[in-house]
Amino acid sequence: MNPVSPKETHSSRKRNGKNGCSESERKYPCIVEIKIFLKAVENGEKNVRKLLGEILPEESIISISRRSSRFGKYHSFTCRFSITSEREQKKLHEHLSIQEQVLYLL
Repeated sequence: MNPVSPKETHSSRKRNGKNGCSESERKYPCIVEIKIFLKAVENGEKNVRKLLGEILPEESIISISRRSSRFGKYHSFTCRFSITSEREQKKLHEHLSIQEQVLYLL
């Protein structure tokens, strides 16, 4: 059973003028930030990049940063990327939410 659903996701909020977009002011293209939680594995960032790349072009991925849980069992990946349409964003969220290795998606 995968606890992730598209309803649990959100777009990034505008932060310090960094070109993020909130739902109320979303204009495409825009920069979106999501968090993806996985069980800790050695090649987690590579896996996340591959999952994003199945929907997004490589050049739209701006950054991926990783944080480990306190005991190192889980990793959260903060992913920033440029999105060109609401359709593309929904497609990405749906794609990520059905992946077995994705435990949680924000």
